[in-house]
Amino acid sequence: GGRGPRPQGAEGARSPGGPPGGGAMRFGPGGGRGGPGGPGGGGQAGQVAMSAFYTRRLADEVVLFPGQPALDLVSSAPLGGGLGGGPARLDFNSNVAWRGAGLALNGGWVSGYEVPGAVAAQDLSYSGAFTLNLRAFVGFDQRKELLRRHPFLKGLRVTLRADNLLDAAPEVRDAAGITPYTYQKGFLAPAGRTVEIALRKQF
Repeated sequence: GGRGPRPQGAEGARSPGGPPGGGAMRFGPGGGRGGPGGPGGGGQAGQVAMSAFYTRRLADEVVLFPGQPALDLVSSAPLGGGLGGGPARLDFNSNVAWRGAGLALNGGWVSGYEVPGAVAAQDLSYSGAFTLNLRAFVGFDQRKELLRRHPFLKGLRVTLRADNLLDAAPEVRDAAGITPYTYQKGFLAPAGRTVEIALRKQF
């Protein structure tokens, strides 16, 4: 197969869960994790927030050396890779928080694209990809009735973090429809789906 640039995969530098530039998911107003209704916040009112961003590149060219023809990064993405390529992308964020607990989903979709090789047989085709991430937390300090029955829960917060829930990665195929070895899923997205659970207790 062709030797195009190595894609970054689902864990690439550009976050698939937000607009270009990335950013942390918000729990409550102000965008901070410690805001009202968020982790560590003391707000009692529920908070709901949703946002979506669609980006379409209409023109994107680069000249690597003077005198050489410009590379069209829209119709083909020789400098892109993984979830960073493709002319179109959709990013979304959604979260809800209430009484010291919260749930957030974010994710993104990127369109497929082609990477031309030195000859037609070395052309590579990247499929689109959709990623989904989840964050959830519960803090018990605002649940007074539960604390009276179980005082040891005071100061305890449980957090769940799941990245790439769908275990997504772009599929790469050459002109014969075969995935070259260096573009197998294990190389493009070695982390795959990751799930973490954290407990924090304040005394």
